[in-house]
Amino acid sequence: MNRREFLSGTLAAAVGLEVGNSIELSSRKENLSSSVNWEEILVEIPKFEIPQTLSNVLNSLAVSCYSMYLTGGAITVLLRKLESSVYELIVSTPNFTGAKKDLFLLGVVPIANPEEHGNRVAFHYKDALFYVENISMDSFAQRKIFEFQRGLLAFSHRALALNPVTFKLWDPYKVCSQVDGDGWKIQLQSKCTTDLLSGTSVILEGLLEACVFKLSSSSSFNAYQNDVLNTNPTSADALLIGGMLADTAPSLLHYLGMDRLMKMLSTPLANASLQAAFQKDVSKVYSDYLNLRARAKNSYTDEDVLLAAIMIDSDSKAEPALMPQVAMLRSPNYNVCPRRNYNRNKARILINEVLLT
Repeated sequence: MNRREFLSGTLAAAVGLEVGNSIELSSRKENLSSSVNWEEILVEIPKFEIPQTLSNVLNSLAVSCYSMYLTGGAITVLLRKLESSVYELIVSTPNFTGAKKDLFLLGVVPIANPEEHGNRVAFHYKDALFYVENISMDSFAQRKIFEFQRGLLAFSHRALALNPVTFKLWDPYKVCSQVDGDGWKIQLQSKCTTDLLSGTSVILEGLLEACVFKLSSSSSFNAYQNDVLNTNPTSADALLIGGMLADTAPSLLHYLGMDRLMKMLSTPLANASLQAAFQKDVSKVYSDYLNLRARAKNSYTDEDVLLAAIMIDSDSKAEPALMPQVAMLRSPNYNVCPRRNYNRNKARILINEVLLT
């Protein structure tokens, strides 16, 4: 993405103040409707030091924005006084183009994503991934409440919002609790669904987010996960879930490690699904992985090799297509877990290289 595409509009003058690790906003005030009384449940929490990478971005945005909130899983990492690799921010400004200009001058590297709309941008800065959306906190609160009521909010921690200036936290579903003085416990809570495809997607994503954002799984989520993974799928569901598992297995390996991944793949749901989709006996995944790892070029990552190990016994023409559920799971708009781009074409090339040697 070039500078013009990132800015995508006429630049306007903006004023603000950079103040080190604290953030001072422009003096304009947000026009909030009274439809959601989100301010009534704000809780002031003990202040903590904002990581320098995040502080730089916030100071840049503060020039044009009169309201800024951190949202989602990054809050759970910061509460533990750690630095997140992914940040989601919502800002309010009539001059979002000016805000994007300031970010560009800061040195961010924009991410081209056709799914992003004019009021949302994605970029890399330093070692972190950022998503910034121009939307009022009032609208954000209404959206999250609507999503929760309609069963569209997969995880309750995605409704979290924290003002980095006042350190007031919006936690409508009570997932955060303070323990041991300054310590925090954040639970992974999700909406349960009777649809096996949707349930599998929720479980896979929950496993990843629990690792990335260091969440404590609630007892209800653990029970739901156990029920889903021990379900014997129908033939039609098995084919689709097999594709879903294969396309997310590299990320699962990256975050969960081989031991936890193999334990999950040995469940009735995963075993039947990989057999249906890739003619893969799960008991052979690890041995095939070791064999391919020993023979593959060093340029292939362990995650690439794992996907190849899952696919090596299958006929590429009979493999399930990348399903909408998987595409949604891999989309940055749906899941903010940082992942590399693993794909079947690369795995197939690896397989062919090994078989020809």
